[in-house]
Amino acid sequence: MRQRKITFEQLVEKNKQELINDKHAMKQIEQQVEARQMNTNNKINEKKIY
Repeated sequence: MRQRKITFEQLVEKNKQELINDKHAMKQIEQQVEARQMNTNNKINEKKIY
């Protein structure tokens, strides 16, 4: 299998894009965690009412 040489600039750009993707994924995970925490808090509050 022949390896393709990439330039330093291409490597930097690839790493930059990966970081952007990781940042986006982390933001989605944070939103999911917040939603679960709110859901848990709502369930706890419902139990306190009854």
